[in-house]
Amino acid sequence: MVFANYGFQVYGVDIDTKKLKDVRRLRVGICRSEKHSDFCRKVLSSASLVISSSYDVLRNVNTAFIAVPTPTKANGE
Repeated sequence: MVFANYGFQVYGVDIDTKKLKDVRRLRVGICRSEKHSDFCRKVLSSASLVISSSYDVLRNVNTAFIAVPTPTKANGE
């Protein structure tokens, strides 16, 4: 979101549409905090951030960052 706030075109992709809805509704991580909800709302309403369930939006990007959940248990779960 910070990159999008600075005007970079950012694409968020996830095949889980529930997660995408949660992002749009500010029900994720940092956006839950009252302190950051205005920032998240501003970025989500800008044209710089595109949230999609289709990887097609990544077709012409120059750089991609892949974020995956970090296992919290010693067995990898």
